[in-house]
Amino acid sequence: MSAHRSDRKVRPQPTSQKCLPRVEGLEERAVPAGLAAYGSESNGPARVRAFDITTGVEKFNFLPYGPSYGGGVRVAVGDVTGDGILDIITAPSNYAPDIRVWDGASVGLTPTLVTQFFAYANYNDGAYVAVGQFDGDAALELVTGPNSANPDIRIWDVTMASPPTSPPSGTATLKTQFFAGPLGSGGARVATGQFVPGGLDEILFGNTAGRPVLRTFTATPTFDPLTGFATPLQTYQPFDTTFNNGAYVAAGDLNGDGTADIVAGAARSPFSGSRVMAISGADGSILADFVPYANYGGTVRLAVYDADPVNPGLEIVTGANTNSDVRVFSSTGTFLSITQPFPGGGVYVAGRN
Repeated sequence: MSAHRSDRKVRPQPTSQKCLPRVEGLEERAVPAGLAAYGSESNGPARVRAFDITTGVEKFNFLPYGPSYGGGVRVAVGDVTGDGILDIITAPSNYAPDIRVWDGASVGLTPTLVTQFFAYANYNDGAYVAVGQFDGDAALELVTGPNSANPDIRIWDVTMASPPTSPPSGTATLKTQFFAGPLGSGGARVATGQFVPGGLDEILFGNTAGRPVLRTFTATPTFDPLTGFATPLQTYQPFDTTFNNGAYVAAGDLNGDGTADIVAGAARSPFSGSRVMAISGADGSILADFVPYANYGGTVRLAVYDADPVNPGLEIVTGANTNSDVRVFSSTGTFLSITQPFPGGGVYVAGRN
């Protein structure tokens, strides 16, 4: 690991058990202060469920790509439309990279589709998606990375129709594109966080193949004149060479120092073990290092948000690729709770407060 890793800081936190989400009918519900979203994988038609973090009430339950698509669906949460309400963004885990933005202000379990676009032309292997603040306006931007091939990171801005339409609609425009590593080295898993003071987000990259590599970039990076690749702010290799399936990534200020921290989940091949590590974005020290699922060697999907209204601060939320166990851990890796949003198959996780 290229950054300083000493002084493992493990601060015990109280453990609590949260209730499973409650489900209400289709009547109009209060706008949640925080939204948790889960995307299914390989268990019938791809489904997204979203819950009010504070109350546990189900807000959305829908098939973002219709009943004929049975692959996985990756999710992100953030106010992309600029109305102050958290929206849901979906990306298929395979097939065409059809990114869709769903209006969080919708009433009923199926939200309104605001816009959709294909993030990569002539490419049919799915995409990763995240949401971040890169220009300081009211709406957040989208970040995409392909599932495989090249680490081609792209930032998209959604412009809402003017005058406003009913239902709301918008158009996605490509703002920035750069390569986070060599061509042919695999795809790009993405997250966002404030790794540099200034109020705007940076991008966290995790590779999809080989020994896990983590890099952070500004939204407008400089480029190496010899390779043409973007120059990272930070580079980490926290896992040893026995982990060789890349890393899922998430970010958030876990220790309250004002700088986003890095969370990475890695697996060994052929699936002989998995781990999650949290790394200080300020000094590279290890904040947490734990095994989220016993006797499990698959990939670990990640999110960081305040998933527990009882305990202050942010938590680490994990999802597995062979079962729908969503687990919540404290910022130092203490297990807090478990829920199962789907009856089987894997699960992708996202959330924002």
